[in-house]
Amino acid sequence: MNLIFDINNAFYKSYSVYQNIYKKDEKINEKLLFLKFLTDFYYSCRLFTNKYDVTRVICCYDSQDSFRKILYKDYKSNRTKSPESFYNVLNYSKQFLSEKGFIVSCLSEIEADDLCGLWVNHLKDEVNCILSADEDVRQLLNETTFIYNNNSKDKKFYYYSTVVESRSLEKSKTLFEDSNWILFKKMVLGCSGDMVPKLLLGRIGEKTLKKKVYDKIEFNKDHITNDVLVEVSDKLNKTFKDEEVLISELDANLALVNLCSDIYHSDSIRQLWADHVKDAKFTYSGSYQID
Repeated sequence: MNLIFDINNAFYKSYSVYQNIYKKDEKINEKLLFLKFLTDFYYSCRLFTNKYDVTRVICCYDSQDSFRKILYKDYKSNRTKSPESFYNVLNYSKQFLSEKGFIVSCLSEIEADDLCGLWVNHLKDEVNCILSADEDVRQLLNETTFIYNNNSKDKKFYYYSTVVESRSLEKSKTLFEDSNWILFKKMVLGCSGDMVPKLLLGRIGEKTLKKKVYDKIEFNKDHITNDVLVEVSDKLNKTFKDEEVLISELDANLALVNLCSDIYHSDSIRQLWADHVKDAKFTYSGSYQID
């Protein structure tokens, strides 16, 4: 089994708990924040290494820039910038984990969840577990990949296929998730957290969209052609009479939410990825305890 961490998601989770503990402190204590992150990271590793044979532990980091910001200037423009000390710890964690022997992934203009997608595709013949609480990554679920959301209050284990359903951990809810639906609803309804626009002007929610449109068509995230977008646009506009969703709008949103987008398979990114995979080796042999 391979463990694939969305490190930015994991780091923000640790930071949130840190803030609750030290909320009276105006300045981040970098040592304490790093210790909190490392404690959480090793704990998550031990959940699996104590039960399964783990082949690789892969740590995926956001790049400072994202190709999506080039496509859409408002992408994630609502995010509040964290203190400099926050980024000091995040960057140090990258160096620390790399020196310890973990596979550390960070490619120019690529986000952590995109890297998770690249690794899942590269390791498609092996069993993979993505560790993230981000709903976006659930579109990566497939026959050999499952997701563990280790939210401390509500641990959840998501699967797409019965092949990996048995990999569930104790004290976690086991839930089936349709990865095609995750991408479809993001494409149509957008994402307020990332400032991806909603294409339906009316008050149409997920349940209505799924029942009246998604369940009536064939939508496969691995085979999205222009003809598919034409069908989706036509179905939306006929089902919801006051709507006029354009094919170009669907295509634009798809580029912002699709973690398997062709955009980051450009020649430059493909070469970076090829070199990275060739050099990436998992050599950690420690006890997953803080030493």
